Amino acid sequence: MISLLKLVLFLIPAGFLAGISSSAAGLASLVSYPALLMVGLPPVMANVTNTYSLLASGFSSIIASKQELNGKKKQIWQILPLSILGVIFGALLLFWIPSTIFKKVVPFFIMFAGVMVLVPNMRQKTIVADEQVSIGKRLAVYLGILFEGIYTGYFGAGGGVVLLALLIVINRQNTFAVNNALKNFTLAFANVIGAVVYLFKAPILWKYVIPLAIGLWFGGLVGPKIVRVVSDRKMRIVCCILSWILGISLFLQAYHLI
Repeated sequence: MISLLKLVLFLIPAGFLAGISSSAAGLASLVSYPALLMVGLPPVMANVTNTYSLLASGFSSIIASKQELNGKKKQIWQILPLSILGVIFGALLLFWIPSTIFKKVVPFFIMFAGVMVLVPNMRQKTIVADEQVSIGKRLAVYLGILFEGIYTGYFGAGGGVVLLALLIVINRQNTFAVNNALKNFTLAFANVIGAVVYLFKAPILWKYVIPLAIGLWFGGLVGPKIVRVVSDRKMRIVCCILSWILGISLFLQAYHLI
């Protein structure tokens, strides 16, 4: 059993790194989720605890992204309802599927998220100067946002960067920083809905939630500022590499290969 002091000293820094990763690239769970596994939580409870904690970085990142969110109310309301609907279903799905299956599926989600980290850059390189996005492509993206919400409610690791890639497709006129801010806003409220669903299904483990949330809050304030000054391409390459390392590690553990 880990002492409370050691738990706090471990989870606050982990939360800070996760908050930066979340608010800058949508990859908080690549840090915070394995941190919760390392302190002894089973997969499903680690995911639930992670969702409660992520509320902190969600709202701190909104505060830090006010500059980019100014005048984007219409774009927010185009995506927020779809994401919330998906999160509700995904959060319920988490409790319908046995944790043993969940643990074996998670590594694939994480490695997929690592690939998706690179998608926004590839999109930006192939975007043409057309002002309009076709109706078919827009509908496909909205359907993708719905499924991203389901995934976020069910597990969530890398869900933010998937959403970011989709936003870049339909909001090509926005800068990366603006689309990133829209992603932060949407995920913040999606996590609120997920947390409400979890509230009726699982207990809140406060001794894990509070220290992780403290770190996430401050990390969420830093991430949007980094996005404004650092090349997003470099950040995504690093996140992709780390997510594959993590995914392979969890795969080996889940299938008892180590």
